[in-house]
Amino acid sequence: MKVKYEDLAGKKILITGSNRGIGRDIARFLGAQGSHVLLNHRSGDVNDLIGEIESLGGQATPAQFDITDYESAEKFVKEFTEQNGVIDCLVNNAGVNKDTLLLRLKEDEIDTILNTNLKAAMILTRILCRGFLRSESASIVNISSIVGLMGNPAQSAYSAAKAGLIGFTKSVAKELGGKG
Repeated sequence: MKVKYEDLAGKKILITGSNRGIGRDIARFLGAQGSHVLLNHRSGDVNDLIGEIESLGGQATPAQFDITDYESAEKFVKEFTEQNGVIDCLVNNAGVNKDTLLLRLKEDEIDTILNTNLKAAMILTRILCRGFLRSESASIVNISSIVGLMGNPAQSAYSAAKAGLIGFTKSVAKELGGKG
């Protein structure tokens, strides 16, 4: 049985890390709901995914920019919204991990893990906030992990980032939830 959520039809939804894994599956699902999916990816080709989403009844736009770079994220959002109107939803899905004991974890690996899993969600949420306040039914979906609640050996930076994302989600819900 295929589920159909009529309220997702026509919604403009930015999905980070949408060219593979969970993000790709989310994009397909939303495409089948008739959503306009903005396929964020840093590298690679999403043309096959665009074709698949269009065959499912959705619309897709490539959104190639680095989510950890405020200026490139802001530039994409500004250009897209000027041509297409406000983005209705953000799915902060992109994530990276490196299973390494803290003792061996390098500074640049810590930066990459924290920037991708936490900072990027904060950047994009901040950039999209004003538009969300103008939208009739905006939403933010942050993909975290059970590791953010429980921790895991050799995943200290990843655990910290996902725990931070959970706290960030709760705070943003309190800031913006009352405004719809």
